Amino acid sequence: MTVSGLRFGKEELSPADQIPKVDEKWVQMFPATTDKCPLFQHSGKSIDGDVQLLGDVSPALKCSHLIIAGPSYNDGKHDGPPEAVYMVSDSIWNGVTHVDTKWDTLVSSAITAHKERISGYKPEYAARTTPQPDWLVVTVDYHS
Repeated sequence: MTVSGLRFGKEELSPADQIPKVDEKWVQMFPATTDKCPLFQHSGKSIDGDVQLLGDVSPALKCSHLIIAGPSYNDGKHDGPPEAVYMVSDSIWNGVTHVDTKWDTLVSSAITAHKERISGYKPEYAARTTPQPDWLVVTVDYHS
């Protein structure tokens, strides 16, 4: 199998003497965040808030696309690897244009809609796919 253009993890600046220049530009552009550019390996971490617990997320948090993951069906039970169990977006591409959805882009309202959607499901499935305060929230900034 050949895969092109797929990257996991942060890229590394090379040669390393570019690191101070990149960090200086980052601080100039985003002074309130961190002193190292979090886009590259040398920073060691992401910007605070890119990964956090759901219980720590503000009810006013907004996004343009949200995916709730839960355990997949595996050998008669829902305990397999995570898969998308609910997804919502602020607009949908219909092949010609983007069409706005009715979702208000609040993470909290998407979670409420998901809970309403699974309210009639089997209790064991609903329990496994209902977001909890200790679940991780991950910010992904994707550009094609």
